[in-house]
Amino acid sequence: MSRRPACILTGRIESGRLTTNMPIKALDVNGNLVEEGRATKVFAFRGLERVAVDSAEAGEIVAIAGLIKATVSNTFADPSVAAPLHARPIDPPTLAMSFSVNDSPFAGRDGDKVQSRVIRERLEREAEGNVAIRVTMSADNDSFEVAGRGELQLGVLIETLRREGFELGTTARRAARSPTRLSWSTSTTNSPAPSSTRWRCARPR
Repeated sequence: MSRRPACILTGRIESGRLTTNMPIKALDVNGNLVEEGRATKVFAFRGLERVAVDSAEAGEIVAIAGLIKATVSNTFADPSVAAPLHARPIDPPTLAMSFSVNDSPFAGRDGDKVQSRVIRERLEREAEGNVAIRVTMSADNDSFEVAGRGELQLGVLIETLRREGFELGTTARRAARSPTRLSWSTSTTNSPAPSSTRWRCARPR
């Protein structure tokens, strides 16, 4: 699998100061290290525009670039910080369907994006920006299990893929297996450390 490109992560600084090229790390809800790196770019929001800045203070909503694995519910902090911010749980996916290459006799008539690799990359991009979608590869590597929060969400995803030129086969919906609990990012900390930067990712863009 190819290396994911660095994405833009948006969040609110709870304490401290964030500067461009500052060493940071990402912690999951249990305090485990997800990734270490640098905030190669820092963006602040001025009205509807996203503007590059050199630094940002506690209370500001900012977006950063430079990390690859970090995602929603992670705490981004100075390397000296060990405790993550508390996160509010999100309802896990409830329904799942298997997406695979269209192998029917009419394959290739309605869309031009039919390869398994292209479908996989599109589903991975969807999962990066949609906290309610979970994508896993099947044991035979020929299909993908896509879990979502209800029949409507999966139906909208399928229709979106169709309009984008994708052609694929799906199975009947079923209950999602072993749902993964994610967390949202609107909580605060009771005792912020004034000398350390900690902030919560809101959503990759």
